[in-house]
Amino acid sequence: YYSIAIDYRKNELEQKMLLNLNRKNWTYGLTLNDFGEQAKENGKCVKEISHLAEAYEKSVQEEITMTPEQLRTRHVGKRDPKRHLEEMAENLMSNNIVQTLGSMIDSQAF
Repeated sequence: YYSIAIDYRKNELEQKMLLNLNRKNWTYGLTLNDFGEQAKENGKCVKEISHLAEAYEKSVQEEITMTPEQLRTRHVGKRDPKRHLEEMAENLMSNNIVQTLGSMIDSQAF
């Protein structure tokens, strides 16, 4: 068994071609999701947000009785309900805003 080092260099045109291989088209942002799927995803997100809100409320109630040492280590190895609640709400709002703006642009332009 012999190891032979192969040195191959791409020219500028080949590099540009490879960089554009998986590039998204400018119309990708204007494509709309199926409204039924969007409604299902919204329902799932709202249920998850309600569960996270309950967990966050419980976490806030527990914080009142904890010592400063316990407060520093309370979320080690667990999900932080506040952070996940913020992420879910932000994702839900951004998806709905993109869908609404896309549908308004489609109705006006096309």
